[in-house]
Amino acid sequence: MPRRCVLLVEDDSMVGEALRFMLEDDYDVLHAETVANAVSRIDVADGPPIDLVLTDCRLPNGNVADILAAADRRSLPVILISGDPSQAEVVGPTRRFLQKPFSQAELLSVLKGPVR
Repeated sequence: MPRRCVLLVEDDSMVGEALRFMLEDDYDVLHAETVANAVSRIDVADGPPIDLVLTDCRLPNGNVADILAAADRRSLPVILISGDPSQAEVVGPTRRFLQKPFSQAELLSVLKGPVR
């Protein structure tokens, strides 16, 4: 069975590396640090297949809504993460939300559960 691929969108390089470390035993991980880079990776037709998008809610270089729209065009599930608990309300009930900090077990549990 092929490994699933997660597009991780995180602008903080230290957080991004920690998340990649948490995921790399179970998933192939593509990392994007900007909204534009994430959208281009989602929209590219001949790139690696992405199964899931894991993105920070707050990115200083664009609007996460652009990532959500790109993921929706491809019917990709999205999990949003943030250290700000008020972002859970912004995300709304149709998206999965995970509040930072979280453990590797919590992250993997959310990724393996139903996502949309």
